[in-house]
Amino acid sequence: MARTSNQTEYKRQAQSSKGRYLSPTRKTAIKRRKRQRAVIVSLLALLFVVLIIVLICKGCSGRTDALAGKWDFDGTTAYEFDGKGSGAMLLILADYDFTYEIKDNQLSRRMPICSSYRKSSND
Repeated sequence: MARTSNQTEYKRQAQSSKGRYLSPTRKTAIKRRKRQRAVIVSLLALLFVVLIIVLICKGCSGRTDALAGKWDFDGTTAYEFDGKGSGAMLLILADYDFTYEIKDNQLSRRMPICSSYRKSSND
């Protein structure tokens, strides 16, 4: 049903004089508060973006542990840890693969019964 101009009445609200005639010091204070809010919102947004970037980078980098890398044991034996639970014992003539786990600051290493032997690439 279409409304006619008689049926639709627009009620005009009287404009308040609040904010129309402010003293210069009051106007300055209002501007200062608006700027402070803008700065706070900007800083929070920046902090949020930085946090998201850090979390994304941390997630993409993968999990590695403190043992990651190659460790020389006695000059003829070295251990290589990938930082993700796999490693190899590197001898002069052969390398032996194993898995490991770090729990409660203790290293447990498991070598398969028929450990995979591969020729050493140390030559």
